[in-house]
Amino acid sequence: KDRSRFKKRVLVVDHYVPNHDKDAGGKCTYMYLKTLVRMGAHVTFMGDNFARLQPYTDELNQMGIEVLYGNNYFLNWEYWLSRNLKYFDYVYLQRPHISIKYIDIIKRFSKAKVIYFAHDLHHVREYRRYLLERSEEALKLSEYWKKIEYELFSKADVGHVVGDYEQRVLQKDFDKPIRNIPLYVYEELPGDINKDFSTRHDILYVGGFGHPPNEDAVIWFAKEIFP
Repeated sequence: KDRSRFKKRVLVVDHYVPNHDKDAGGKCTYMYLKTLVRMGAHVTFMGDNFARLQPYTDELNQMGIEVLYGNNYFLNWEYWLSRNLKYFDYVYLQRPHISIKYIDIIKRFSKAKVIYFAHDLHHVREYRRYLLERSEEALKLSEYWKKIEYELFSKADVGHVVGDYEQRVLQKDFDKPIRNIPLYVYEELPGDINKDFSTRHDILYVGGFGHPPNEDAVIWFAKEIFP
């Protein structure tokens, strides 16, 4: 719903300008940026690499989103945040390895509501790998990521996850809003989607195979389920 009188300033932090046609996380970030703009928010985007990735940066600019990029921001991001955080009403942090770098300076210089979006829980993913492989490395990584992720959720005002399971895990340990949000927010859906599965055939899997759980999922499905 269009809430054009929202009129809040939002700082969105992620690893880089979202490549919305290349990966799921980028598509998700891009759609939520569009949603914030439609709500009437003044949005500033800060990518941790401060690169002017094209055509994605220009696309955000054309939507009215300010993108911080270039060597000046790369070298002076702490100073910029210390001077400008007071102007923001909300800060939307994403991904643990990025957010842990910024959370303390944001809490120090800002009274904004901080929302942390995990995308997925790294410590759960690594623990599941440990259960499969009995790898001590996976167990250590699970413990490492749990410490970071729980610190982020404890310091944020609101937590966002994708999935009921992740939501239940965190609601047991945190007395604050933990929201299970959709991965994608579509403005319009095609009206001719055939939902009658009895008339459909074939399977398409979409996923980057540089991400080990994706590879594991397809191999498991092909060997254990598909036959």
